[in-house]
Amino acid sequence: MTTYDAFEALSHRLIHEGTKIRDVRLEITKLRSAYNQYIDLSRDLGRRLERTRRIVALLGPNAFLQVMKADETNVIGEYIETTPSPRQLRDDLVLWQAIEQYLHCVQEATIEDIQAFFVLLDIKKVSRQAIESALKAHSKLFRVRKSGKEKYISLRDSEEES
Repeated sequence: MTTYDAFEALSHRLIHEGTKIRDVRLEITKLRSAYNQYIDLSRDLGRRLERTRRIVALLGPNAFLQVMKADETNVIGEYIETTPSPRQLRDDLVLWQAIEQYLHCVQEATIEDIQAFFVLLDIKKVSRQAIESALKAHSKLFRVRKSGKEKYISLRDSEEES
């Protein structure tokens, strides 16, 4: 191979690489929207999986089984992971997370409402002081407003809820 042949080969290689760079950039441009959508959906899925774990924990094994049996769509059986088990999730449930999930459903409640709901779901007796402590410790999440002698608890506004 002569020096000129090497120069020609290098010239063609540069044109080839430029063509490939153009093609890759065009493909990236075409896929950018789909990639960003994938990233958004992946984050959304993660939030929803965490939320379902907390709901299963709050329901506990008995109520979870009841809801699953009543699910005519079978979406719970097909898409809701039960590992760890509802019993294990319940055992690991943190009070503030239980209150949060309850308030996602009712918008606003009194401490007595929360306690009554916990009794319904067979959660061991939770004292008023324990609930008030959880609310205070997570004051960025919970809003407490007083009306007369009664305290009403709700969630502070959140960006994602759909």
